[in-house]
Amino acid sequence: MPNATVLRNLFDRRERVRREGAVDLVEACVVPHHVRHDGTGDRTVARGVHGSNCLPRPGL
Repeated sequence: MPNATVLRNLFDRRERVRREGAVDLVEACVVPHHVRHDGTGDRTVARGVHGSNCLPRPGL
């Protein structure tokens, strides 16, 4: 299991992607293909698709 510093750094990068649109950091946050679990079910998502879904959203 990653230590607290590794997890904090990952979370900080994820927040920069989500809030600032720093999509160049997606590669450092997400494996090439991962399983997304949401209301529509489980599906495999490519890193590039995930990055486009992480752009800043006003009000969040």
